Amino acid sequence: MPDGIDWLNLHAAGDIVAQSGLAAVAPAVRDEPVRNGITDPHTALRYLEKQPLADLIVKTSAV
Repeated sequence: MPDGIDWLNLHAAGDIVAQSGLAAVAPAVRDEPVRNGITDPHTALRYLEKQPLADLIVKTSAV
């Protein structure tokens, strides 16, 4: 990955698409496990409401 990329990978155990981390294959990726519940864990809204994503948005907008 190019320098300067800050990639936050949110992943939930019940999400068949994003259930595993990516940091092992891409060093610039930061894995953050989240709990999205049992019912429809892949829905985007569940990821969008997570605190680690909000923190990254605040950090990026402050630059």
